[in-house]
Amino acid sequence: MDENGNPIYETSDEKLEKKIDGEQQIIKGRTTILDDLQGKTRYLEVWPQAVLYEPDQFVQLKSQTPMHIKSDRQDLSVTIEKITLNDNTFSIDFQVNNGEEGKRHFTDFENFARNDVTLVKESRKEVYEQPTKHTVKTLDKQELRFRSVFDLRKVENFQPDQYLIRVSLNALALNMPLEIEPVRVDLD
Repeated sequence: MDENGNPIYETSDEKLEKKIDGEQQIIKGRTTILDDLQGKTRYLEVWPQAVLYEPDQFVQLKSQTPMHIKSDRQDLSVTIEKITLNDNTFSIDFQVNNGEEGKRHFTDFENFARNDVTLVKESRKEVYEQPTKHTVKTLDKQELRFRSVFDLRKVENFQPDQYLIRVSLNALALNMPLEIEPVRVDLD
């Protein structure tokens, strides 16, 4: 942003280096501003963001509710409010991020509810396969509450103690980067 708070759109980004250090992936890059800023502004403010990896978390189907699943490093969470198991269906009522949308669009949370709160076989919990067929209903758009209903008729020999709910907070982390304090760069 320039000194008047106007974003600078004419930029070109380049990845200079990528390395993996343990569980961290470090990417060094360069952004080139294509506009001539000489005489147009005295300084720029750079608003850096970081995406932190979040491991999947798993919940037993017979867990007590409500259950709060939270990131250790970011303000990301899912509260499983109700779990219902019937003969042919399994349903989960849950709220994302305590109902706080922040700067994100509802569609991001709706996609998360559809794709990243899933029913998985415990023995295959680390394997990403086609999820168990389910539908997602928005219970309260303002509060980011959803219900996923899984069709158990499509699951061969379903045994509740052999299945888990996988909550992939990493999908939220990718769409909601951690904002770091802005840095002022004087151009004089």
